[in-house]
Amino acid sequence: MIDLWDPNRCNFEKAGAGLVHAASWSGDAPLERFPSDAVMHSMLEARLKDHPKVSLLISHKGGIGDTLMCSTVAHELRRRGVKDIWLETRWKQDFIGQSVFDGVLEESYESEMLVQALGGRIVYPEYAREVLGEDREIGPDGHVLRAMCHRSGIVGRVALRPYFETREEFSSGLPDSFIAIGVMGSPLIPTKNWFAERYHALAAELRRDFDLVQLGSSSDPPLAGALDLRGRTSIRQAASVLKHARCFIGQVGGLMHLARAVECPAVIIFGGREGVRQSAYSANVNLTGPVPCSPCWIIKKCPHEMACMDLIRPVDVLAGVRRILEQGRPLPSENAVIGE
Repeated sequence: MIDLWDPNRCNFEKAGAGLVHAASWSGDAPLERFPSDAVMHSMLEARLKDHPKVSLLISHKGGIGDTLMCSTVAHELRRRGVKDIWLETRWKQDFIGQSVFDGVLEESYESEMLVQALGGRIVYPEYAREVLGEDREIGPDGHVLRAMCHRSGIVGRVALRPYFETREEFSSGLPDSFIAIGVMGSPLIPTKNWFAERYHALAAELRRDFDLVQLGSSSDPPLAGALDLRGRTSIRQAASVLKHARCFIGQVGGLMHLARAVECPAVIIFGGREGVRQSAYSANVNLTGPVPCSPCWIIKKCPHEMACMDLIRPVDVLAGVRRILEQGRPLPSENAVIGE
C-alpha cells in the first residue's frame, strides 16, 4: 500500500463551520454573530498582505492532549509531501517553533477566516462524537490517532505517537533522578480520574525509593513529599520535566500524550472509560479495570461508582513502575494502516 494524502477524503468544512472564539467554546462568553466576508477581509487586509502561505490548517478545539495529537496528523501529512501546514490552538506560545508545523495561529474565527482568505483549507481531525442529550461520547473503532489521520485524508501506514520538541529547559530545583506524577487527568471529564486517596497512598510507597515531582493544575490535590510544580509550568516546561523524568504516572490526558511525545515511559491508570486499543500507547504500562461496561466513554457521572477505577490498586501501579523502569529509550512505536 502506498502512503499518500487524498484531500478528497478530508473533512474540510464550509466557510464559517466550526468557527468559534476560544472563550465561547469554553463557555466563558456568548457566541457572537460572524462578521460578513467583506467586513472580515477589511479587518484582515493588513495581515493578508504579508502573511505566509497556509495550505492547510489543523484545528481540533479540544484539550491539550488533542492539540498534541494534531502533531501526529501534521507529521504524517509532511511525510506525504504536504507543505505549509499550520496549527490552530489556544496554546499558541507553547507550539510556536515545533518543526511539524510551519506556523501557529491563535484559536479564533479570525484565524480561520484568515486561512480561508489566503486560499488555505481547514481540516478538523475529530475522533469522538458527543451523544446529544446523554452524558457520553461515541469513541472510534480503532486508535484515536488512526481516526484523526483518517479524517485528514491520510492513507497508508501511520505511527501511533505524538511529537513535541523540548526547547525550554526547566531544571531549577529538580532532583537528579525522579518520577513525575499527575493526579488529575482531566477536570472536564472526571471519569478519566483515579481516586485522590489512592494517589496519596501510592506516593507514600514511592517515596521510599524515589524522588517525586508533581505536575498538573494548581487545583489538583497536592502530594505530600513531592516537589510541587502544579500550575508552575508551561507546556514546554512540563515537556522538559518529563524528558528528564525516569517515568510518568498519571491518567489519560494531556500529560500522558506529552510524556509519549518526549519519549518518557509512563504508567497510565486507564480504568475503563476508554479502551486501551482506542487511546493507549503500546510503549506504556496501561492499567485497566476489566468490567463489562468498558469502554463507556461516559463524561461525568458513572452509574457504577467507577468500578473500573476501583479495581486498580496502588500495588498494581507500583508493579507497573517497576516494569516500565526496565524499558530503555527511545520508546517502541506502534503503527496502524489506513486503507484506501
